[in-house]
Amino acid sequence: ACEQTCTNKRTAFFLIYRAAVSGVLATSLLERPVTPLQDEIQEAPTQLEVLQELIRRRIQPDSSHQTLSVDQQREMAGILISEVNACWRDIRQQIDYPFFNEVENHELNRRIAVHIVTVCIALFRRYSESADELSKRQVFSSEANHARMKIQLSMDARKL
Repeated sequence: ACEQTCTNKRTAFFLIYRAAVSGVLATSLLERPVTPLQDEIQEAPTQLEVLQELIRRRIQPDSSHQTLSVDQQREMAGILISEVNACWRDIRQQIDYPFFNEVENHELNRRIAVHIVTVCIALFRRYSESADELSKRQVFSSEANHARMKIQLSMDARKL
């Protein structure tokens, strides 16, 4: 049984290596899949970079999006990240809830972090869908729509 397992691992490694060398293997196959948010955040992030990375991994630009270019999607993600940066100090200075014990306060802080990431994901999706709807209506140019959406996204993200 051990020999069969070793042979299977060697074969799998060889196939992946051959595909990578030939350029067939997409980089997304080599990337680790996104862990469910509730499982990934075991405790509230203590560094801004950790929270930023949690958000970035979940709001990746989609090149197949019909209305927004990858650069426009990156701009939207940047707006969300910058608004999280702006409220980071308040998040870190938050005091514990006096009627909770240490474990409950720890869980509360974890849930706040999960909520921040969840709201960023929801805003990104909502505004991506809004771009599609505004494009279909053709009332304003795509540039005007995108400018209006960025402003509105920033205002909504400040409510975090």
